[in-house]
Amino acid sequence: MQIFARYHQNTAELFYEQAETWGQARVREKAVEPYYQTMDFGDCNDTEEFGLISAMTPVNRNNLSMVGMASTFDKKNCTDAYKPSITVYKFGKDVQVNGPEQIEALTQQHPEISEQFTLWNQSGSSVEMGRMVILPMGNTILYVQPIYIASTKNKMPELTRVIVSIGNETVMDTTIASALNRLKNIFVNKTRAGDVGNSKH
Repeated sequence: MQIFARYHQNTAELFYEQAETWGQARVREKAVEPYYQTMDFGDCNDTEEFGLISAMTPVNRNNLSMVGMASTFDKKNCTDAYKPSITVYKFGKDVQVNGPEQIEALTQQHPEISEQFTLWNQSGSSVEMGRMVILPMGNTILYVQPIYIASTKNKMPELTRVIVSIGNETVMDTTIASALNRLKNIFVNKTRAGDVGNSKH
């Protein structure tokens, strides 16, 4: 992906200017390293794929440019035949998709989440944010991040919450299913509110 991050610029002007060079997405001043994920990407009738996912942002910027997935799954015939490929989910300049650092900033600024973090940190425990998982969904990105609590006496972290984010909406709950359901309700209510507003005109 590091080679592709530079050489995807397929015109002489772009390549000379390096105007669209990508770099690894970063969060907490560390690169988001590529990671393996098994899930259904919608290629072969609910069949799960095993792939290596890498997230990229424009150099010196925080918004997401692309998510690349390296896979060996035969997407054409939907078989287990070895067919190495790279799928790129690329976002145009006119589409603003938050990167990992921006999502974590939204999390820290969320009143409910920041209040809960403060309470946990004051009760003899420390909050530890787990690895952020970045998944393409339609025209946007779903972020999932586990939250652990570690006691000052017992350093073994315990999974206590899950944060999920799409766009500028972020929720925290005890399970992924409940968090996704809350996130879904937010977008449903926004859509209904928009429909009501339009009907008044």
